[in-house]
Parts: sequence; C-alpha cells; structure tokens
Amino acid sequence: MSETHVTLNQRRKELALTYEAVHERLLKYRWTGGVTPPSLAVVGHWFNGTRRPRNMQHLRGLCDVLGMSIDEAVKGAPGEAKTGMEQAMLEAMRKLPDLDTEMLLAMAERMGKQQN
Repeated sequence: MSETHVTLNQRRKELALTYEAVHERLLKYRWTGGVTPPSLAVVGHWFNGTRRPRNMQHLRGLCDVLGMSIDEAVKGAPGEAKTGMEQAMLEAMRKLPDLDTEMLLAMAERMGKQQN
C-alpha cells in the first residue's frame, strides 16, 4: 500500500519539481477562507513523510499544483480524509473519549451493513 507522501513525491519527480519549486507555486496559489500558504519547511515535511497536509485546502492546493486529484494523492492511504466533511468528522472524532469513538464506529458499521 502506498503512503500519501510516496505518491506526492512520485508526481513531483515526474514534473521535475524541487520542494522549493512546489513551495513557490503554493505561494502563488489562490487560497480561500483565510487559509495561508504553508512554509517551505512544512512542504518539505509533506514530501519526506514526517507530516501530512491536515488542512483540506492545503491538500487540495498541493494536488492542484501537482496536477492530480485528491483521490490520486491518497490512493492506498485509507486513513486520509478525501473531503472536507471527512476531515471535519476526523477532527471531531479525535476530540472524543475512546469509549465514545468506539460507540460511534460500531454504530457506523451497523448502518453500513443495513445499507447493503
């Protein structure tokens, strides 16, 4: 299974871009909702796998700069949020106590089985 940073690096190398070149493109990217571009250090962390884009707009901007979809970027990394709603749900769940998280997961699994 591929991790997101591996997929992002493959695409960056296909485009013959350095971390700095990606960062420069992100500085020029049209950010909305008060989101600011990531620093060069953060971009480097994304590519070396020590961090991942946690803000959906950062992930979307990075994918746009690399000419790929979010689905392509997170392929093989099911733990990554693919939409803003998934990101909001992950962030909300991270704030819950473990017992509440386990109950929500069990409920979601039951609902999924009922749909099938």
